[in-house]
Amino acid sequence: MIMRLVLFILLFNFITAKPIEYFVKIFNSGKYVKMKIDFYHKQYESNYNSSGVFLFIDKERYVFDSSEFLLIVDDSISTTINHKTQQIIFSIIPNGQLNIFDILSGEYESIIFTKEEINNNSQNFYFNVRDFNYSGFVIVDLLSKNIRKINLELDINQSISVDIKSIELIENYEVPKVSNYKYEIIDLRG
Repeated sequence: MIMRLVLFILLFNFITAKPIEYFVKIFNSGKYVKMKIDFYHKQYESNYNSSGVFLFIDKERYVFDSSEFLLIVDDSISTTINHKTQQIIFSIIPNGQLNIFDILSGEYESIIFTKEEINNNSQNFYFNVRDFNYSGFVIVDLLSKNIRKINLELDINQSISVDIKSIELIENYEVPKVSNYKYEIIDLRG
């Protein structure tokens, strides 16, 4: 009886203790990570929603592709190709800035996990972001060990949420070339 209890506790701890670490290992697999996501941004009374594909290339490069826009991040340069306004916007990402896509790509260095809860087949990890007044939570499916939702509260009037619909490892991906678009260019890099 005691042996069964010990085995149960060890197994339970193995399954639930570090599902986020399991998810981060996916990003270090040497393959590209492709996720279908729904993206929500609420600011005051305005809501913005978008569905698309998030592709993790490596720690400093990722792409979000939706019907409205294409976001390409390469190190500290962000390129947004807006299909509605037919504009390409180049900008610099300030050093140390954290956004929802950084969290989605496994960037947890600035995050302090504060609390965990298990609900049915999922585990909620609540966090605060170091050096910012941000907070949020990550929901991990305990069966697949994949993150299903990330929520980031920037302040009382602004939040960002991502629902992850599917995760797939792929061998090859070619980042779309900006030169393929004949849009107006806005360069905010200074």
